[in-house]
This record gives sequence, C-alpha cells and structure tokens, in this order.
Amino acid sequence: NGPAYVSYYQQTQIPRYEKYLINDKFHRLDGPAFIKYDWCGNKEREIWYENNIVNRLDGPARIKYNHITHEVQSKEWVINGKKLDIKRLPRFENNKLCGRIKLTKNSIIKAMLFDREYGSFLKEMYERSSK
Repeated sequence: NGPAYVSYYQQTQIPRYEKYLINDKFHRLDGPAFIKYDWCGNKEREIWYENNIVNRLDGPARIKYNHITHEVQSKEWVINGKKLDIKRLPRFENNKLCGRIKLTKNSIIKAMLFDREYGSFLKEMYERSSK
C-alpha cells in the first residue's frame, strides 16, 4: 500500500527517496519502485522494477526530470533489464509509421497483442503526436 522505505532530507519532512520492496528486492507493478526527490520535494528520477529487474511494458522504465522546470528531461525504455534501442525502431512522420501505416489506437492495440515492447513504443509515439 506504500513504500517499504522512505529517506528524508535532514531535519525536514521532505522525502529524499522512496523504495518499494518485496523481500528486499525492488518490485512494484502499479508505478515506479524507486522515486528520488530534490530538496523541494519535486521528482528527480523514477525507475520501474519488477522482481529487482528494471522493467516496464506500458511506458519508459527510467524517467529523469529537469531540476529547474520539473518536466521530463529523458526517458529510457527497458524491458526485462534490456534497454530498447529507439534508433532501430521505425520512424514516424505526420502521425504515420514510416509514412505508410496510420498510427491509430487500433494499430497500437494490434501491435501490443503481437509485440508488447513495440506496442508500448507505438502508444508513446501516438500520445506524443496527439499533443
């Protein structure tokens, strides 16, 4: 129901980091298992783990936030401890995959049924292009 361990900045109630653990191993299915905060309480970093292995199927497994704007600075897609090489995945132009396949919710669902890693990547690209 909450983090197994919370470390606070000295003499404050502001958390420094939170760890979600099961049997002393990082593990959480509904959010990041490790969250680091700056001294103001803003998120600096999030890492998703499953059974002590960096893993996330529905989005980036490592997220780093900008310490000034607090917006996402970088994302890493990791499945079962293996970083996805975004350069090897298809490019998107005008909301179309490689200029041929229109990127829709249906195409994302179909991709996720056959390849979860690729489907998650498509979902991220779709959400980014919809903004």
